[in-house]
Amino acid sequence: MIYASKRTALMPKKRSPQILALIESLTTWREAQGLSQSQAVKALHDAGVSVTLDSLQNWEIGRYIPNAETALALHSFFLQQAQRSTGAPTEKPSTRHARR
Repeated sequence: MIYASKRTALMPKKRSPQILALIESLTTWREAQGLSQSQAVKALHDAGVSVTLDSLQNWEIGRYIPNAETALALHSFFLQQAQRSTGAPTEKPSTRHARR
């Protein structure tokens, strides 16, 4: 039996374009920053995104994909990176609903 770690899911036969784009963004970001995979893991960890080196390596080679929680954290990380590069304010999305 094959088990996936908490941070990864086995790659489905039909890959989601959004997940593939997220993994491509991760690889592009890492290479643009001149980071090794282990340096990228440290940078992500410092930004609050919990990723292991094994997971990152497996995502980049297409063996596994990030689980939903990690994919959302990566997406938020890339939104913050984009906002920083454009000088836009970096606000975290609110999970609270406005009262009427």
